[in-house]
Amino acid sequence: MSIRFEVLGPLRVWHGGVLVPVPLGKVRVLLATLLLRAGRPVSAAELEERLWGGPARSRSALHMVVTRLRRVLGAARVVHTVPEGYLAELEEGALDLHRFRALAAEERFAEALALWRGAPLPDVRSDQLHEELVPLLEERLFVLERRVEADLAAGRCAELVAELRGLTGQHPLRERFWGQLMRALYHCGRQAEALSAYRSMSRTLADELGVDPSAELRELHQRILREEVAVRPAVVPQQLPLDVAAFSGRQDHLNALDALLTGGGTPVGIVVLTGVAGIGKTALAVRWAHRVRHRFDDGQLFVDLRGYDSAGPLDPDRVLAQFLRALGVPAERLPAEREELTALYRSHVADRRLLVVLDNAASAAQVRPLLPGSATCAVVITSRGELRSLAAFHGARSLRLEVLPAGDSAALLRVLLPGVGREERAELAELCGYLPLALRIAAANMAGYSRPDAYLDALRGSHRLAHLVLEDDPGSAVRPAFELSRRALNDATQRVFRLLAVVPGPDFDRDAVADLVGCSREEADRVLDRLVSASLVEHGGQGRHHLHDLLREYAKDLLDAQEAEEARTRLFEGYLVRVLAAAAILYPHMPSALPDGFPADPGVFGSRDAALAWLDAEHPNLLSAIADAAARGPRAVAWRLAFGLRGHFWARRRLDGWLEVGRAALAAARAESNPIGCAAAELVLAVAEYCASRTGEAIGHYRAALDHADLDRWPQARAIALGGLGLAHRERGQLTEAAECFRSAFAVNTESGRAINLSNLGAVAFELGDLVEARVALDRALEALTALESPIGQAVVLNTIGGILRLQGDFISARDHQDRALVLFRSAGHTRGEAATLENLAVIASDCGDHGEAVELASAALALAEEGEDLWNQVDALNALAGAQRLAGRCDAAADGFRRALRLAAGTGYVLGEIRALCGVALVPGEEDVSAARRAVDLASGMGARIALGQAGTALARVHLVGGDVAAARRAAEAALLIQREGGYRVDEEKTLSLLAEVRAAGAAQVLW
Repeated sequence: MSIRFEVLGPLRVWHGGVLVPVPLGKVRVLLATLLLRAGRPVSAAELEERLWGGPARSRSALHMVVTRLRRVLGAARVVHTVPEGYLAELEEGALDLHRFRALAAEERFAEALALWRGAPLPDVRSDQLHEELVPLLEERLFVLERRVEADLAAGRCAELVAELRGLTGQHPLRERFWGQLMRALYHCGRQAEALSAYRSMSRTLADELGVDPSAELRELHQRILREEVAVRPAVVPQQLPLDVAAFSGRQDHLNALDALLTGGGTPVGIVVLTGVAGIGKTALAVRWAHRVRHRFDDGQLFVDLRGYDSAGPLDPDRVLAQFLRALGVPAERLPAEREELTALYRSHVADRRLLVVLDNAASAAQVRPLLPGSATCAVVITSRGELRSLAAFHGARSLRLEVLPAGDSAALLRVLLPGVGREERAELAELCGYLPLALRIAAANMAGYSRPDAYLDALRGSHRLAHLVLEDDPGSAVRPAFELSRRALNDATQRVFRLLAVVPGPDFDRDAVADLVGCSREEADRVLDRLVSASLVEHGGQGRHHLHDLLREYAKDLLDAQEAEEARTRLFEGYLVRVLAAAAILYPHMPSALPDGFPADPGVFGSRDAALAWLDAEHPNLLSAIADAAARGPRAVAWRLAFGLRGHFWARRRLDGWLEVGRAALAAARAESNPIGCAAAELVLAVAEYCASRTGEAIGHYRAALDHADLDRWPQARAIALGGLGLAHRERGQLTEAAECFRSAFAVNTESGRAINLSNLGAVAFELGDLVEARVALDRALEALTALESPIGQAVVLNTIGGILRLQGDFISARDHQDRALVLFRSAGHTRGEAATLENLAVIASDCGDHGEAVELASAALALAEEGEDLWNQVDALNALAGAQRLAGRCDAAADGFRRALRLAAGTGYVLGEIRALCGVALVPGEEDVSAARRAVDLASGMGARIALGQAGTALARVHLVGGDVAAARRAAEAALLIQREGGYRVDEEKTLSLLAEVRAAGAAQVLW
């Protein structure tokens, strides 16, 4: 094993047998947190809570700690970034905590406890983390209790007395240790000391808590007084079935059962394990029952209630008779009436430590007569239904089982298929949907194939369920298990279950179900509740639901073609209505509805937050719907949905699947020979390419949209395409062409579209250096976008105005505008705008001399840009970060940052970013590069960007001065100063004046010399 981790004591990492030092502080806290949750994602918010006691000051802070941890771990790829946050993925046995639990599950208690080296993680400083360790310490004590119990059963009483005296001293309120001490003393012939121990414990409980010992200890005390400790019931039923072979995972559920039924405090008495057919409820119940059977020395009762059997569920009267006979009641003494059977059963189990496992229950009514009346008994029930009335009236607790995680599925298949390769096992687990029943059937079937690939090929086909059956036991197949669950539903609920197979994406909400079925939202809620209760639909939280892959396939087999087509049409129309409504409220400055489609109704959503949350949640479903509609129809849905999502794609930078969606929409429109559809799809593809920093491809799509645009039916298409062309030209440094495109778009656009054209004209005027013209256009744009209630549009304008104010030296107003923009961008979920604003705030911080804050702000901007794969923003963030580092004296880091920015800018054609990077490279102390400065001057002059030209001139002057060419430095500085004075670029003017003073001083020194 290449790398091992130890948390049961001071934190240790071993790599190749060598101890790896882990730095103190946040890196250690991060590693410990991930190890304690190994195999499970930990959200960024939770990690920030552990590391900083709340949200980090910047989004990049956590990323930097993760990066440092990865460096510490070296080549061992343990820490992974996942959609939910971060995940520690370990090999089996790599963590001492996992080995401890595995050994305890095998009842190798002494070996398990030997792994503890003291208190866990005493060298990790985090109060929140140590709160999480409390259950772990409880887990150790529970295993210790089990080890002592095993030693008592083996007759090692004398050796235990000293240890138990120590344990009762350390844990004076833990009654089980006192009970074990009393039994150990009694069996050593020390009855008086056993009774004395009871009195000591009684006084402690009375003094500390004001309570008496538990009923169990009081009973033990009486038995010792009567010398009856060894007496057990005459008949001790042992009905548990054979323990499950190759059991894998479910450690959290096993721990929960321990805590609920046998842990400290007041046990709940009844636990219901629920989940879909084949999820492993019985296996879990049997595994746990075998683990704890020594704690129920009066026996264990087990029955399969056949709740979903085709012959019907088992009658409770019959089960009561079976249980009573197992408890020693002769058949002839069994009463005929259920009430009398139940009363007799509860009398026989009263005050006995008995475990009752009621497997495969159909309903609470079937189970209720079988519940003991004594708190000394524990009951585990498995059912596909939730049996909610048991919680309501009997205090039952429910534990829901989900599919096995990929790692646990792999561990199970490693045991069942030791000769099959890792990749084949991983694919087999995925094809089985990680459902334990399917995994076991598939493993048994694959073992019978000479070539594993042959069985995998069969499962890869469209009829997986037909191959998840055992020839010698067809009743144990996956499909019949699903069938029995479905048939227990009424006809209306069965219809909804069938129709859910139509949903092309991974999940759905009640609105989708209402559209799909053609019912109200309230009825959709009710039917979803019934399906969840029957474990045929999984509840994913926050109103989301999903079907297991195999259940989806089963439901699809039940569908009628016409029924499915009508449901698809209703579903897709519902998607379209909500997409257009969300776009209208979130992105009013960006057209979303087409002239031949549905009108947008912003009133569908009550707030922007609701609309944004819906779009984010439905993102994968909407992508799937577009692909499905393009392939199977109705094709118009494909381009209408894609165009409706254009604003969301742009704002959220959701690059995953964007191009595929656009291509699918374009193919659908071409197949229908629909010019509006073709233009809409080209505009979607153009924005996708633009956001991926591929301006050449974007220009091609915008021009294609102009060719397709039906100006009579959709004149706004021309305005959209011209505006997009302007943006692409702007990024390529073609500012004159960009301005011309924006003016042309303004001439043919609607009022709402003209607001964006004004914003873009203002930005281009700013980059050309005309601050007056820029401010006029931007002020008009801000007024229009405020009237439109477009937070993103307002934020873009505020950001640009902030840049103008900063250049004019008004840092307070500049920061105020940037702060307002930041709030708006964040509220709209616009990460690109957020990153751009943080970059500008970093530049203001540098101007004000706060280089530490500048580095932090620019680092946060860079993290956002990298996360969103936004190359242009990465260039700007790198330039801002490197500039702050240079001013802070971190010249090596600055040089690396500027060079990286230069490579990215040149590679993506981002000319303005390239100019800034060239200026930075030119000014690296000790590496001043006159050619880089001249190249920056040439590029700025060529694109007509006067602000950048002045900055490049100042950089060139600085390089000449360092090189000793005072005359050239004077010429470059004076040329830059002229530009800056004419344009009113006060901040740059002051820097150039300061440089000129240095130049004059250097010239005077040369004359004196």
